Amino acid sequence: MSSRYPPPKTRSLPPAYGRYPPEHDEYGRAIQVRSPHNAAVVYDDSRYFSSAPRSEPRRSGRSVHFDKALIQLAEGYEAAEPVITEFKAGFDQEMGAIKMYADDEILDRLWHARVQFKPKADQRKGKDQEDQSEENGSEEELLAKSKDFQKSLQSLIRGLESSMNAMPTLQSKPKLTQKEKENVERVVKKLRPASEECLKLARQAGKRVTQLQELLKELAYLKLMIDEWPEFTSPESRRRNDESFEEGEDYDNGSREDD
Repeated sequence: MSSRYPPPKTRSLPPAYGRYPPEHDEYGRAIQVRSPHNAAVVYDDSRYFSSAPRSEPRRSGRSVHFDKALIQLAEGYEAAEPVITEFKAGFDQEMGAIKMYADDEILDRLWHARVQFKPKADQRKGKDQEDQSEENGSEEELLAKSKDFQKSLQSLIRGLESSMNAMPTLQSKPKLTQKEKENVERVVKKLRPASEECLKLARQAGKRVTQLQELLKELAYLKLMIDEWPEFTSPESRRRNDESFEEGEDYDNGSREDD
């Protein structure tokens, strides 16, 4: 005896839940359920059940030649590291008395307030002129240091964005020997993930002092790679390279033949 109902149909599109009649749960909130008419729909398109891993997200920004990326990283590092270190030391000195009982969350909030320092509204009418001038000078000094820190951190971030997008080619020397190519590729494989990790920390360093502490540790590793290539990163080489980049010249930059 044949069934009164036709066999269920298959379809390759996801279910259109908007067609199902609204119902309500025990709290009176509207919910969507399938009607008996659509309960037997079968979905056989493998696209909706694929277990293949998603591809990694694309890196932001344009690709940068290795030598140019390393120069920009060195410039960002040199502009930022001394300012950031001094600013952090000043904050640690200020917080010395409360660190014993303040947790990381409190320290992060105080750090953010210090980085984003804004002078208080003028509520000093009852103060002596001498006291008011002294307080104004102190606030101006704090504001200047905060702005220097923010500016330096942005310089570092720009350098990290370049090194994160480094590719194993040289703008200053398009044709590389096999050994030179292997050396550049070796460093790029380390430079890109290290720069990406530092970039994540740098973007949080203005809000969380705990992130800044980790950033300084990671930057020490990047500094080793900067120092490994003085033909690009030394002040003299940078001046020479900048001139050549602007003029579009190619020259032998002395890329090493061995590690």
